[in-house]
Amino acid sequence: IEFTSELFYEQQLISSGNQPRHDKFHPLTFFTTRGEDVQDHNPTAFYNNSEVYEVVERVSELKKKWPSARGSSAGSRLQNKQIVSHDYRKVKMCMTVLNTKYRCYSSTFLQTYTTYIFSMTYN
Repeated sequence: IEFTSELFYEQQLISSGNQPRHDKFHPLTFFTTRGEDVQDHNPTAFYNNSEVYEVVERVSELKKKWPSARGSSAGSRLQNKQIVSHDYRKVKMCMTVLNTKYRCYSSTFLQTYTTYIFSMTYN
């Protein structure tokens, strides 16, 4: 949890309890995928279908192999915590959908995204 806390949460995440180790998944795992950025109908929004399919596959795999020692299936508690604003020029940040303070999570999926800022010059 130290890696995630330091890089993304200003060292505010606190590990609590002794969670049993998963026999297949490591505490921190990175995945990569290839593909192309496709421009959405919004001129500053792009997505990569390969990344979308990879995230869906990893979440499905985790749901299928969720350890019974950790309680109910991850799929029954999956919640979307953040959305990326499609109008980056107005918001200029990711927006938190639900207040996550003081909530405990056994799994976190982080995905990078690309936003292109276009500038125009007038003579």
